[in-house]
Amino acid sequence: MWEGINWRKFPRVQSKIEMDMLFNGNLEHVTKCTENVGCGGVCVILDKAVNKFEKVSLKLDIDDDQPPIACDGRVVWAVKKSEPRGKGLTYDVGIDFLNCTSADRERIEQFITNR
Repeated sequence: MWEGINWRKFPRVQSKIEMDMLFNGNLEHVTKCTENVGCGGVCVILDKAVNKFEKVSLKLDIDDDQPPIACDGRVVWAVKKSEPRGKGLTYDVGIDFLNCTSADRERIEQFITNR
């Protein structure tokens, strides 16, 4: 696992945050399983496979004393991996934010800057 900020189109910072994800009408609470977050999207670790281009609804709690950030997302990549110590298969999943408000993007940017 890498440390710090990854400077690509949208800088990302490694951070474990809580989020809720709605896949095809099924709510999943993902607790401290994000790999990294940026203004354009998030990488999350899931214990199930998801389809590329699948649409999801997201609520991210970036712990800034404000309500969770709510937006839609689209799975842009998914990589199956095996975790050590017999935890079974997990998937690193990249999700782009869709229709995220400019105010929420500013909150995410501030979150990244503070890390």
